[in-house]
Amino acid sequence: MKLNKLAMVIACSLAVTGCGKEEGTKLNSSLAVTEPQSAKPTVSSSVEYTESGSVMVTNVSVHDPSVVKVDDTYYIFGSHLAAAKSTDLLNWEMISSLSANAAVNESPLFDYNYTGEIAEGIEWTDGFTGNWAADVIKAPNGKFWFYYNHCAQDNPDTPDVVDEVCWNRSYLGLAEADNIEGPYKNKGIFLRSGYRNEAEFTAYPLDNGQTTWNGAVDPNAIDPAAFYDANGKLWMVYGSYSGGIFVLAMDEETGMPEAGQGYGKKLVGGDFRAIEGAFAMYSPESEYYYLFFSVAGFDLNGGYNIRVARSKTPMVHT
Repeated sequence: MKLNKLAMVIACSLAVTGCGKEEGTKLNSSLAVTEPQSAKPTVSSSVEYTESGSVMVTNVSVHDPSVVKVDDTYYIFGSHLAAAKSTDLLNWEMISSLSANAAVNESPLFDYNYTGEIAEGIEWTDGFTGNWAADVIKAPNGKFWFYYNHCAQDNPDTPDVVDEVCWNRSYLGLAEADNIEGPYKNKGIFLRSGYRNEAEFTAYPLDNGQTTWNGAVDPNAIDPAAFYDANGKLWMVYGSYSGGIFVLAMDEETGMPEAGQGYGKKLVGGDFRAIEGAFAMYSPESEYYYLFFSVAGFDLNGGYNIRVARSKTPMVHT
């Protein structure tokens, strides 16, 4: 199951950097006990106590985490294939402890062979290797779907950019496993951005017949977040900078987008505005769908902030 309110709590507690960039200085967050207990429970090395009796999560770091609960265990998956798990939200165990894109083949999630499994995506991104803001959900068939993604260049201002579309030349794909901890096997790339010419559209056509790509209008195909609606139908929001945040109707049997949508429907953003990291959820209490997304630059003085919109349908947010 995909968590709602708890997902936001854990995400804020364990990682506070923006997606689509290498990690910089990390900020440690805390989970505070409002009334210190007389006897301290036994906790793992990932937790330290302050003099006031609160607890500090110190050495468990998962950048851009998504959250999923399986039985009695909470899992978080994030950028660079980092992942961790906990049964009590205090004791955390890293199951894939990575902090750099260059180290993805050290992850057990893909049986230490991520670059082999995702070779087609790496070829599309000119050999640029890595994984941004991974999203994992439990599939209707009982297996686990890992939505992977990456781009050709993590910084458009870097001098060695091939051309103006290199940084949003990206891909979205699906991998599947019987166990949430893997190993995941690639099921294929289902969306690409940053097309350079007609030949690429011929080789990798969009399923709605679109044959042009405009970075100010069309999406950067990264930062996926899948969610189920009130009736159990699967959707996905995605996008980062470039043409905005988009939503796709997904096929519950294959985990891929339903046919004929192309990039899907735009929800917000465009014209290269700084907007990324969308997350969507349905609230049965309010009967609204909520869309969270990050805006502005993600450096120290960039004004980075999270905004929320709501709607009665997954396809429109106001």
